[in-house]
Amino acid sequence: MPATFPAPRRAGWNVFSGWHAPWRGVSITLKVTALFLALSFALRYIYRYQWEIYEHLPHRGAIIAVGVLGCMRMLWSIFNCYRAFIFRFIKMPYFRRRAAALPTEQKYPKHVYFIIPTVREDLMVTRRQVKSILREALRIPCTVTAIYATGNEEEQECIREILRNDPRGRAINVSFTRQTSKRDGMARALRAAQNLHASREGNSLVVLMDGDTVMGPNLLPLTLPLFAVLRKMGGLTTVNYAMAKGGGRWFRDFYNFRFAARSHYMSALSFANCVFTLTGRFSIVRGAIGLTDGFIDAVENDCVEDFIHGKIRLITGDDKSTWFYLKKKGWDMICLPDAYAYAMENAGPTPIWTTIKKLHRWMGNMLRFNRRGLALGPGRIGGIWVWLTLLDQRICMWTSLVGLTMAIVLSIGYSPFFILAYFSMLFMRRLVFLCLLRIEGNKLSLRYLPILICTQWFGTFVKLWILSDMSKQGWTTDRVGQTEQQRESLFKISPILTGRLYVTSMFVVFLYAIVQLTSIK
Repeated sequence: MPATFPAPRRAGWNVFSGWHAPWRGVSITLKVTALFLALSFALRYIYRYQWEIYEHLPHRGAIIAVGVLGCMRMLWSIFNCYRAFIFRFIKMPYFRRRAAALPTEQKYPKHVYFIIPTVREDLMVTRRQVKSILREALRIPCTVTAIYATGNEEEQECIREILRNDPRGRAINVSFTRQTSKRDGMARALRAAQNLHASREGNSLVVLMDGDTVMGPNLLPLTLPLFAVLRKMGGLTTVNYAMAKGGGRWFRDFYNFRFAARSHYMSALSFANCVFTLTGRFSIVRGAIGLTDGFIDAVENDCVEDFIHGKIRLITGDDKSTWFYLKKKGWDMICLPDAYAYAMENAGPTPIWTTIKKLHRWMGNMLRFNRRGLALGPGRIGGIWVWLTLLDQRICMWTSLVGLTMAIVLSIGYSPFFILAYFSMLFMRRLVFLCLLRIEGNKLSLRYLPILICTQWFGTFVKLWILSDMSKQGWTTDRVGQTEQQRESLFKISPILTGRLYVTSMFVVFLYAIVQLTSIK
């Protein structure tokens, strides 16, 4: 990992400057724009030939239906971009001005509690994480207490040694708890903070932070005052930047793109004062919420109901549990686009398998909590647009396959120009999306284009696989608590087979319908 952490790039339309420079000196943003224009001219000639074929197709209605579906998806993306830009460039600066106008004694709470579960983290990661807390604690007039939930005595001694050797070590109060799983460790740390706060006066905030997260500069001064301004806000999260170890450029760019896209969609949701996760990387909740028995129980004992597998005890997805609890209680949540934390990612010996496992965990958590969010209804979830966004998470796994499947069928049965036209349109839309990410201040690379496309298709099949067994959960690395889940899953053979048969039948019906629409006269 590099010795220094890179700062985020500038946001705004100035990213398109420098168009007059030689090609080698042109920014990657302008190269992406040039590629988009080249594809648009190529698409013009492709469609001129394809229109002649279209006149002789047996089922032109199917092509029109897919075109309408594609236009609807494009309009949905444009609407999301509009909301993200309004929040990032208009609404968020307004919040900042209101926070800056407050007196210092009103900006900050009396106490800030850090809840940090950590298991088998690399020594360098732990050192950077502890030092970032010390750095930020000195920038706020608050009593800061960090409670680490560790897996063994060696980890505790490592943290104590870092604090002893740092002259800023007395800036925070540190205590430790043990954990048997991440949820168990978070619950024990929250109860320890609850007991400490019971003997203290004043308001408090609770920071939920993973052991492999390093805070960016001025993170606490940028986040804590907003709770004094936004009285209905129960929690917030921040932008993440990936600091990947190993795996090569493709692994690092995968995480950079994932976090950039996440920031974009979270900004669009924040326009409606809602997000879909209080990420475990770094998030803050009010002490009046996070130090209550109900919140702690939601973290420790959360479960969901599935019509095939019955009650599923949740091992992963603590960030979704905290989000659902706050939303159920009617609190607002936002993601700050101008405050960031660094996620220290390790590729391990098998980067591809590590990536697949993480996609499985992320998308599994999304599907397990999606149904509960939809059940709250538009009124409680944050409006009809937020509810439709939740619904879109369930149907996009099918809509993303419609265009590809029809293009393949038509190119095999009629003309290869259908697949050429499909990929031209696909690349053009994705290039526009990448330029929008760059305007928002994210890094841009041409490797993002295949990563975006392949992640979307691969993610679709991962979601379908997860639907066949919603109880399947697991960490990327060998964490505490995984053995218990594997032991429980031995008694679920019959539901697993039932789920696989159910999802396979849906997929077969989907393919049969596409072939019928494009092939039957």
